[in-house]
Amino acid sequence: MSRGENPVREVRWPARLAGALLVLLGLANVVLGVLSLATDLTRLGGETAGVLLSLGLATAIVGFFVWRGRRGALHVALGVFGVLLVLEIVTAADRATGRLVVLAVVVGALLFAWLKGLGNLSR
Repeated sequence: MSRGENPVREVRWPARLAGALLVLLGLANVVLGVLSLATDLTRLGGETAGVLLSLGLATAIVGFFVWRGRRGALHVALGVFGVLLVLEIVTAADRATGRLVVLAVVVGALLFAWLKGLGNLSR
């Protein structure tokens, strides 16, 4: 390790990447929920748009805590998105390829962060 490198930064970059992906995914869902409530651009009902909005906000919040290196948030996100990925694979339809790819990338980043930072992240 060279003199200017920070070992904590080396350990946390996978968690920051996974957290940033969760924040982006959550904010995209929030924007879609708000657009669905405010306009007729999507075919989502008011109740579905509200659920999308609140789950997007929750995803962004969990992503922030994963980005900060919180182990509990990483475990929660990995569990939730892992289950969603398994359900998407089991019930896969031909038109669900986009969701499958997004879930696989998010779970892969979370799993990498968990493996890379095992024992080195905050509780």
